[in-house]
Parts: sequence; C-alpha cells; structure tokens
Amino acid sequence: MSERDLFLAALDLPPADRDRFLDEKCGADADLRQRVDALFAAHSAAGSFLDPPGDEATLTSPDLAATADRPGKDEHVGAVLAGRYKLIEAIGEGGMGAVYLAQQTEPVRRAVAVK
Repeated sequence: MSERDLFLAALDLPPADRDRFLDEKCGADADLRQRVDALFAAHSAAGSFLDPPGDEATLTSPDLAATADRPGKDEHVGAVLAGRYKLIEAIGEGGMGAVYLAQQTEPVRRAVAVK
C-alpha cells in the first residue's frame, strides 16, 4: 500500500488502533511509516475552516501578510496594498470582511473595490 492509501485507511481509526494498524501494515519499512506519520502531522496542523480565528500572533504572522485581495487587520484608509491599490474609503463590512473603495495605479489608473 502507498502512504496515501495507508493514511486514508487509518484516518478514521482511534489513535491506539491507528498505531497498531500502521505498525502491522508498515512492518519494518520505517521510511513508509515516517511518510504516513508526516501525513497525519500535516493533517492535524491544517485544522478546519470551521475553527475560530487564531490569536494575535497567528493574525500577524508573515504567512498571513496583507495582500490586494485580503487587507490585514491594520489596513486603513490611505494604505497602499500590493504597491498599486490605495485605499480611499470603507464602503462596506460584513461577516466575510471589509470592502474598500480603492484607486488602482498600475497597470491602469481606475477606481476598484478591494475586499
């Protein structure tokens, strides 16, 4: 079995049963077991889209840097995103975030909405 097949087969097992199952299926193949364990570690770290937002450290991590399509929590009127979108004014806010009127400066100059 591939590491993917083993991962999927063991995914719904309780941890104690999962370890026994993987010990049996991987046998002496330590490399295979390590790859399956890495899949489980990545699966656990991924969390769920239903999880509540993280703490302040998570919100300010470099991985979540502001982009043109996702202003950071500190973005405000006058800020420039992605070097080409200047936020002019907030025009809406809801459960999915805020929407700003912005001025795009490159490659053309025009008014745009940035969420």
